[in-house]
Amino acid sequence: MARKMMAKKKAIIHIGGHKTGTSAIQAFCVLNADSLRQMDIIYPLELVSHIDRIGGQAHHGLVNLFMDATTFWKHINLRPKGITDADIVSYLKSLPRDKNILFSSENLMWFDLESIKAFKEMLSGFDVHVVLYVRRQDDALQALYQTVVVSIGETQKFNDYTSSVVKEVVKYDKIAENWQSIVDVGKVMVRVYEPDQLYCRDTVSDFFQLLAEILQIQVDISSWKHASGTINRGLPAHITGLIRYHNTLVTRKVVVPAIRLMAKWLYKNSRGSYEILSPSERRRLLESFAISNENLARKFLGREDGVLFYDLAIKQTEAEWNQKYNGNGSLLMLLVRDIISKFRVTKPT
Repeated sequence: MARKMMAKKKAIIHIGGHKTGTSAIQAFCVLNADSLRQMDIIYPLELVSHIDRIGGQAHHGLVNLFMDATTFWKHINLRPKGITDADIVSYLKSLPRDKNILFSSENLMWFDLESIKAFKEMLSGFDVHVVLYVRRQDDALQALYQTVVVSIGETQKFNDYTSSVVKEVVKYDKIAENWQSIVDVGKVMVRVYEPDQLYCRDTVSDFFQLLAEILQIQVDISSWKHASGTINRGLPAHITGLIRYHNTLVTRKVVVPAIRLMAKWLYKNSRGSYEILSPSERRRLLESFAISNENLARKFLGREDGVLFYDLAIKQTEAEWNQKYNGNGSLLMLLVRDIISKFRVTKPT
């Protein structure tokens, strides 16, 4: 009798998207790597960019490996310290094929077709699945811009930064189609980053519920370790603007940390106001992605109506935005007003 062929173990590649709770998922995986391993799931700590830094607990070095030759990634080294491309290749080839593997990096969204194909070839012997979370483009681009200004020192204004190249990473249907063309139909799982569309209204819970579906196992993370504090705290638009301006000055190494420290005190519970764009600009931006979003909803979520995002509300009015940002004082004045308001609230009675 012929020996029954064993089913391939799975390589699950979480490719983002940007600003969809990826850092929370990655931090959770690092904290619970041992628990994952007990379930025959390896989250490769050897390939994590910065094991102790929120936002760096991902496999960002994979982008350097596959994309350095053709894009700006050659100027951004996200490999783990002391790790070369040859080391990464050797590690990928040595992965045990009798365990499931989990990779995570939102920068994998940037992969072109050649990079996707090369990565999949290095995972030969695995059944490859891809997970993509998507977020409203107006929110995602503003949140991404804030991150690169505050954390990386970006100096360009929003519209310059989010020109054609960056906007490609929120053209979600194209990204999903590229990965599906390499890993096969039905192997790309799309989830929408909205509380009402997430399991338990939480990204980490939703991700592990999806992981359980892909692996066809039961996963209970209720007793697992959880990261403390706020991950990727948001800031008001005028603080982002102030930091961007000071990023251009020779005094940035002193002034920017001071602004960030003050902002941490002022906006302790802020999750981001996303007021870089006016309401009308946000609507135009969303409209420019309408066809892409409809295509993604129909092709990858099976929604005949083409509705991807259920919540398209913009709570701020044009008049409110203009009153705050359009000719109503400088960004510094807005900061001063926030400081005064903070003291009024905290002043003892």
